[in-house]
Amino acid sequence: MTFARFARRSVLLLTVTVVAVCCLAIGAFARFEVRTQTSLLPRSMGMLTMSCPSVDLCVAEGAGPSKGPFYTTMYSTHPSVGSSWKYLTNPPAPGGVASFSDNQITCPSTHRCLDIGDHPLRRGQPDSAVYAIQDFDQPHPRWKLVGGGFKGAPGPADYLSCPTAGFCAELATSQPARNLYGAFWLSAHPGAPGSWRQRPIPLNAYYLFCASARLCLADVHVEGGARLMSIRDPLSSSSRWHDYPLPLLGHSSSIQSASCSSSGTCIMLVDRSRGVSVLTGSILTTSNVEGGPSTWITSFTARHLRFWPLFSRGSCFANGSCYATAGVQLNNSQNDNLSNEDHELAFSADPGSGRASWKWIGAALSATCATPLTCFGPVPAPTFSHQAIETIKFTR
Repeated sequence: MTFARFARRSVLLLTVTVVAVCCLAIGAFARFEVRTQTSLLPRSMGMLTMSCPSVDLCVAEGAGPSKGPFYTTMYSTHPSVGSSWKYLTNPPAPGGVASFSDNQITCPSTHRCLDIGDHPLRRGQPDSAVYAIQDFDQPHPRWKLVGGGFKGAPGPADYLSCPTAGFCAELATSQPARNLYGAFWLSAHPGAPGSWRQRPIPLNAYYLFCASARLCLADVHVEGGARLMSIRDPLSSSSRWHDYPLPLLGHSSSIQSASCSSSGTCIMLVDRSRGVSVLTGSILTTSNVEGGPSTWITSFTARHLRFWPLFSRGSCFANGSCYATAGVQLNNSQNDNLSNEDHELAFSADPGSGRASWKWIGAALSATCATPLTCFGPVPAPTFSHQAIETIKFTR
């Protein structure tokens, strides 16, 4: 989508409420209205990704003020109102001020959010650390350091997975050329300083997600492709990593986003590539992740469907419904130019029933859903000095 098309769409959304009626598969034969409403954010505030544990709280990452860190965070307790968004102060760190890693903000509950911060270089060695924040009812909530000194690759190569408020895992990926060989850190009290401890991680682990406190999976890059590995009861000192043979993942594939609900329904967004050309995007799902690799199915797949590492989001709710965000290549080109893509939000009330259950609508660049019926996401505004927040609601 070109900027001009983005701008025209944003002007329309800023002046009217767009209503589209479609048959969404949320409940048997139910008809739902899709309503989008857009509100301007404060000037110069630029969002990239968000996490919304409820309709009353969203926390986002994005570009900071011109004189601040490159990545910073912001929050709102009324996320659909653009003027309600406020900056959060980046925490101090050894050597300066921490800059947050893009795409890693996560809020496992309405009372706590976590993010990965990168320390400035010390003696040439990058450090990453986990910060938590939970005082959103206070006038000036602040991040606090809860786990630090994680030696590894900074920035988007770090992954944070918090399936519940009582369990989080952090992966610092390998960079052998820089003598960095990855680290895997866990906490059963992720908001408490000093509670994080290190466990072994397979060499060349690239992506991490934890289905629960009982099961974590890692996408491991190997010669000729990738393979999935799992660790059960990761908090136990006797637990070990094992192969998790998932033929649906295939070689030359990479996981861009994955998440599980409390009921065990999981979603995995996968790019299948040949060299640098992405050919196909697939949505894999399971309703029983504890049952092993055989429980996964390919719920949706399409050519020219791309899950961007920075903007892709997938998640499932306890009622079994799931959502995903993706880029659809409009001109079938295979380059990394966002202007060649439209961005879509997909819902399925029953992903196990396959392709026909997924309903796609045009949406914000990286929408995230607080409930099965309410989503939020950043969209461009008509002027370069503003961005807007889009609220997407599904109503009967």
